[in-house]
Amino acid sequence: MSPVVSPGTHVLNFNGRDKTGDLVDCHPVGAPSEYKNVGLQRIVAEIAAPFKINVRRGAGVDLGKVFTKWSLQPNETAFESIERACREKGILPLSNENGEILLTTNGLVTSEARLIYGQNVKRASSNISFINRFSQYTVKSTHSNKGKGWGSSNIGISAKATDEGVVRFRPKVFAAEGAATQSTAQTRVNWEANTRAARAETSSVTVKGWRQSDGSDLKINPLIDVIIPPLKFSGTLLVSSISFILSPNDGTITRIGLKRPDAYEPEPPDQVKAQKGASGWPGSTT
Repeated sequence: MSPVVSPGTHVLNFNGRDKTGDLVDCHPVGAPSEYKNVGLQRIVAEIAAPFKINVRRGAGVDLGKVFTKWSLQPNETAFESIERACREKGILPLSNENGEILLTTNGLVTSEARLIYGQNVKRASSNISFINRFSQYTVKSTHSNKGKGWGSSNIGISAKATDEGVVRFRPKVFAAEGAATQSTAQTRVNWEANTRAARAETSSVTVKGWRQSDGSDLKINPLIDVIIPPLKFSGTLLVSSISFILSPNDGTITRIGLKRPDAYEPEPPDQVKAQKGASGWPGSTT
């Protein structure tokens, strides 16, 4: 809450987040440190239970087989533990309008609404950054499958991916961890190139009102058709954020954040990581 006063105005600004934000800030307490033959939803539910947060599975979402063995890791926040477990099953953990955790996948639902500049879109903007985008990505192995050092069969694994949209020479190297194979290394390096390109561009549109034309609420995560001729864009994007605004000048408006659907492709399991010195949240465009 941020009150602002002047001789002619009194303004009270409220900013907040739902209670799942506590999972981002806090560490898991009360949940077992190790699970055997347990499904993803139960693990997430037990981590979230002390925070009094419910966990739901998205309609039609396959959470995969049970974990043979899964453990909490020291110093992880509650959400980092949840996100790591979900990543291994290709699941995206989101919060819904009720402050619950929703286990889903990106773009599972397509909105019947369309966002068209000059019709329902009052304002549109786009932000493009190449800071975390590179011309060439490489994953190299530094460990073996059998743990026998440099004489193992894994030495020599190297996977590459390129981003044709980056014209300058900007190489990025990652070190493989654990039992990386040629296949897993290639999967990871492709994911890095694709998601960094997808996250480079974020768009925002403002529409009148807080509800869609049919009276329903617009939710996070559906795919939606967007047509913005002044920004030379026409295509399908993912609703990544929603802000409901009450403005003295504009009345009730909704600001909708949009990203490419592949910006939220689940990260491959932890077998490679950026070498020390890598910075920031991956983000970039095509």
